Amino acid sequence: MTTVLSDAPATSLRQRMIEDMNMRRFTRKTQFDYPTLRSGRNDATRLDQILAWAGDDFNGVIVFDEAHAMANAAGGEGSRGKVKGSEQGIAGVRLQNLLPRARVLYASATGASDVNNLAYATRLGLWGPETAFANREAFVADIRDGGIAAMELVARDLKSLGIYTARALSFAGVEYEILEHCLTKDQIAVYDAYAEAWAIIHANLREALEATRIVDSETGGTLNSGAKSAALSIFEGTKQRFFAQLLLSMKLPSLLPAIDAAIADGQAVVVQLVSTAEAMLDRRLADLSDEEREALEIDLSPREYV
Repeated sequence: MTTVLSDAPATSLRQRMIEDMNMRRFTRKTQFDYPTLRSGRNDATRLDQILAWAGDDFNGVIVFDEAHAMANAAGGEGSRGKVKGSEQGIAGVRLQNLLPRARVLYASATGASDVNNLAYATRLGLWGPETAFANREAFVADIRDGGIAAMELVARDLKSLGIYTARALSFAGVEYEILEHCLTKDQIAVYDAYAEAWAIIHANLREALEATRIVDSETGGTLNSGAKSAALSIFEGTKQRFFAQLLLSMKLPSLLPAIDAAIADGQAVVVQLVSTAEAMLDRRLADLSDEEREALEIDLSPREYV
């Protein structure tokens, strides 16, 4: 259904219904996701069905929402060598090429971290005839050599041509206040106890590296730099996640009453979850027996990391 908003004077309900029905006669709209775009059988694909629905003379608008889902359309160099282009990225490029008269809109809140991720955006006119780059490969190579400054120039030129627009939410009129939580003596004691526990783990980490022949016990030299780096990275990351959850749990005695007070005042409360601990939950579920799963009761806390 298409809804048209205009500044024209309001007409009667009957006249508006007639206009709406006339609009529907000339309006065709379909919506699908990227997995649907790339799906199909040997004798027919969804892309073929979409092209048949649109027709050869289609000159409507194709909106690629979350367009970064096609970022790997051209493939590239991965950690294990060359990577082929993704099926949905290739399907998106084919859709654009096979409907040359269509207007195309790319919408995404995720920036392109690598210039090769713009391979799907063939309608931006970044490469090809009457441009500075003969083809996509030349565009990618030259912009990569130019670094961040070159990518900023591309964004500037696209904005000057009216092809690219980037918006940000305004914080004008926004007020905020900091809710400060003072740690109790019991909370300070708990924090100190866990800090001492992690200090013990840290002190024994070297012995663990020596026992696994990652570090030489006599000279202290590194025998496997990759394994040592991975072990230290896992240790530090786990420690940071542990204390982040610990401090979060300690703030709840101040946060929960503040939420209740805001709701009582008729305000809407939005709580941002930095981490859902999904990986920890999966590990706990994998360790449960059939009997434990029947009476499921799981307590996820920072102690799981220790």
